[in-house]
Amino acid sequence: MNRQIINKIVKASGIQEGEMVLLHFWGEQEQEDVLEEFAETVVAAGASPLELRQSRGRNQKLFAQATERSFGKNIFLFLKRWIRY
Repeated sequence: MNRQIINKIVKASGIQEGEMVLLHFWGEQEQEDVLEEFAETVVAAGASPLELRQSRGRNQKLFAQATERSFGKNIFLFLKRWIRY
């Protein structure tokens, strides 16, 4: 994705100065430059980017090692408090 398209997406989203913008990136490490370009564009718009990165490869490694206790009740309570649908 080129910078011109990213600029158009950010502008069209109506981001306002002073806002916090969650950038939830699903991709592999080799593609993280896209997230970085979005974050830079959000900053240029006067907002604060909050980056959340997800990767199939990384998640596969994490969940292969996880037990039922790894993602217990507390993580869901945290998410419920901070994420609004």
